[in-house]
Amino acid sequence: MRWHRKLAHFFPTVYPREVTRFFIRLLNFTLLACFLGSLWGGWYLSKQGFGRKWRKKLSEEFAKRGVEMTTRRLTLDPLRGLVARDVRVYRSENQRETIATIDELRLDINYTRLLRNEPFLDALSLSNAEVLLDVDPRRRQSGEFAIHRLAAQLFFQQDRVEIRRLEGEGLGIFFTISGVLEHRPDWQSNPDPSNIWKPLQKIPREWLRALAETHFGQKPGRLEVRFRGNLSQKRWLQSADGRLVMPELGWRGIRCKDLSMEADLTDRLVTLRHLNWRDDLGPTTLRGIWHPGMEGQLRVDSQGNAPAILQEMKLLAGPSSALKMDLKADLTWTQEKEFAWKVVGKLDAGQLIYRSVLWERVQMQFSLSPDRYFLQEISLEQKDGSLTGQFLSAFGQVTAEITSTLNPRSLWLSTGKIFPEWLEEFDFGANPWLQFSISSTNEAPKDWLTDGQIVFGRTNFRGVALTSAQANFSWFGPHLTINQVQITRPEGQLTGEAFWNDKASQLTLWNVKNSIDLVALGLWADQSLADVMETVRLPKSTILQGNGRLTWEKKGLAEIQLQITANDVSLFDFPILSNLSKSISANSDTYQFQTPVVFSNKIFRVGPFTAISEKSKWSGEAIWNLADQKFAAKMDLLNLNGQNSQWSAQSPWNQVVWRLGEAVP
Repeated sequence: MRWHRKLAHFFPTVYPREVTRFFIRLLNFTLLACFLGSLWGGWYLSKQGFGRKWRKKLSEEFAKRGVEMTTRRLTLDPLRGLVARDVRVYRSENQRETIATIDELRLDINYTRLLRNEPFLDALSLSNAEVLLDVDPRRRQSGEFAIHRLAAQLFFQQDRVEIRRLEGEGLGIFFTISGVLEHRPDWQSNPDPSNIWKPLQKIPREWLRALAETHFGQKPGRLEVRFRGNLSQKRWLQSADGRLVMPELGWRGIRCKDLSMEADLTDRLVTLRHLNWRDDLGPTTLRGIWHPGMEGQLRVDSQGNAPAILQEMKLLAGPSSALKMDLKADLTWTQEKEFAWKVVGKLDAGQLIYRSVLWERVQMQFSLSPDRYFLQEISLEQKDGSLTGQFLSAFGQVTAEITSTLNPRSLWLSTGKIFPEWLEEFDFGANPWLQFSISSTNEAPKDWLTDGQIVFGRTNFRGVALTSAQANFSWFGPHLTINQVQITRPEGQLTGEAFWNDKASQLTLWNVKNSIDLVALGLWADQSLADVMETVRLPKSTILQGNGRLTWEKKGLAEIQLQITANDVSLFDFPILSNLSKSISANSDTYQFQTPVVFSNKIFRVGPFTAISEKSKWSGEAIWNLADQKFAAKMDLLNLNGQNSQWSAQSPWNQVVWRLGEAVP
């Protein structure tokens, strides 16, 4: 208590005990006030945080390093130090597109630099943080995925940014990233944020959306990445290496197991050491190198479900079920954008749906490259038929050999062309047999020359049955030449040659011989001619010979021009002449018959015709009007004994009445 006595020496009028009590109370009050003030300040900074001024200053510090961010609260934790809470990271300065949300971010501040108004952020760290990454901020419903238990330690030095540890778990992958980003000494005072941030912004959003659609198995995968970069250079990433292991992986309809990948980047050379996975059909391996902007090579060796992957990537259209493919592919590209590739493999599929056509089995060997492709041992099978053959296209030359017993509908639909109405009118009791070859000096299908043969079994066309049919054909562009035609029905046969012009929709006939019922021919040509042919039904054993052409329009048959001859015709066996034969007591003579046949504008005309026998000669003309089903005709009879007569008819064609000596208007 010596200080009491010294104090009493200066204040002799005050008692020492009273002075002591006063100063003790003053000191206690001061200490209590400081303690309470510290508690209140700590509570305020911990719960309420720093004001808007300090949060803005922190945002400016991150902007200098190329990151646009805001924080809702900046607090001081007694144990962890300065903590930024509810941090949002934006794609651009306008802060409209949020790309990441972080719940807590620990900051290491250099207070000396802060007071000097210099860059003050020395380090930042995260521990067990939750981060939400938006797939596409421009689309409200694009979705987002979370990164859990994110831990990181980043140190900012004068000439580098060091990421000692960045690890977390997202989308079923536990990742670990470490690396160093170097920069110019004045990078902090004259920053160029695009060097580090814009390359990350250029990641295709389709990749991020595809990543969001990826499903990972119950066992998490592992990704390890190490890198080194220099932000003062345009191509800031200098070297990197990574390793990925995934026990299970699913993307849309694709499932694979045991996925592993190793890759590295050195001196701008990207090396894919291997990318392996297995699916339900077999393994797949990819290896390659790539020099960005210059050249690259990729080799694929697959026995897996490669077509399903290509289909999901919209690089292949059609297959809808898994198929097995042994595939080896080599791809090479250069700085001059020259792209070379070669694919060799074997395809073996069970049930396969391609363009709505079900195939029971598909097999082939193939070799593909830019200047040639070769399909060998092709075998396409259905329950009721198959197709076999080979196809070669090399340096502009095309050759093929195909044999098919498939239903023509399946074959046509597989080409992807519009299904024609006339093919729908066929009812194949048995699939036709088709064999053809292709040869051309041009790869365009319109320049292919196709020669072949087709054989039909029992078939119905427009409700009329044929027992069998066969023909040889030659097809070039819009022109189809048909030779050695032979169509058989129970009552007779049709043979001849034909030429089809697809542009004019015109069929030219020559050397035609027919003993088939004319009603059947009328139905095959056009439904409107069936009733006309009923009135001139061909007598038995009569063979018609002719040449001419038929022309179709969209509405149906438009025009017929034929020249017909027949030998040994029993003229009065035609139904339309039955009444006339009774009137003249016609004998059983046979005639040599010839006439033109013309059909146009719903008018069917036969004549002027002549029919000559040993005893008489008939001549005349007949007309059928399809619009009102009226019939008109005139016929002149010249007997060899010099007696002449004239006959005419004008009535509905199903009630024909012949009259003697009356003219027809």
